[in-house]
Amino acid sequence: MAVIKTAAAALAQALVFSGALPCLGQSPFIADRMDESARVLVQARDAARATPPAKGARVGYAGLPISKVVSKVDITRALQAMMDSAYGVGFRTIGHPDDWFHGHFLFDGNQVPRAILYHTQERAGLYRLYEPGSRFDYVDENKRNWIQRLPDLKAEDARAYRVSGTKPQWCSEDEAFTVSYEMLDPAKIGFTPVIIGEFYQFNFYQTPCKGREKDADSRVASVIVDGKPVCLEFNDDASKRYSANFFKLAKKLGDDQKKGKHRSSCP
Repeated sequence: MAVIKTAAAALAQALVFSGALPCLGQSPFIADRMDESARVLVQARDAARATPPAKGARVGYAGLPISKVVSKVDITRALQAMMDSAYGVGFRTIGHPDDWFHGHFLFDGNQVPRAILYHTQERAGLYRLYEPGSRFDYVDENKRNWIQRLPDLKAEDARAYRVSGTKPQWCSEDEAFTVSYEMLDPAKIGFTPVIIGEFYQFNFYQTPCKGREKDADSRVASVIVDGKPVCLEFNDDASKRYSANFFKLAKKLGDDQKKGKHRSSCP
């Protein structure tokens, strides 16, 4: 039972970090807040894995919720624009769950998509604690929030649109250097950001190309990194949202927190 509990806590932390729960970024101080809800998430994940696709369901890009918002061509352009602006500044590795692997669509009050909010360096808080200076440690903790206006796709530091000051309920986000959509100032960004559950988050992971990026309806797209194509698969499978090394570091954190180390300052 202890092993299940540890795995459940690690999964819950992974899901919080990845945005399946309210997006707290990668704050390394929240392992002590997960128990019963973690087991529920494990059960939900296992149930999803055991459920085959519905007969006639679309399994290509058209089967993804984001296909209702943006074409594969345009989301590929968006990711490439982020690569061109923020690579080496706000992240090191695209399509890896320990760095940059997801975005959030922001809508206005008329449910028109107006921007994409990205969080990068997603597990850097854990790596800063246990593997400082490694590939997934912070590039710059103040450069992990990026926003792209639609349709021009210019990537900007989201902190430029953050409200002044903070609130007690933002404590976990502040610990993780995260700017969530609630923190964006409507006066600065030009609209009141709204999220729609179905489109709250889209995920992408590095994958072998195998020519699939050329298929207009496949879930695989290609971006250029250091002059070479890197393929990404758009995939909502929760099991992809964390790495094996993340589990190892999350266990260390859990053990340390039992000893009173690395505990959150949030109430």
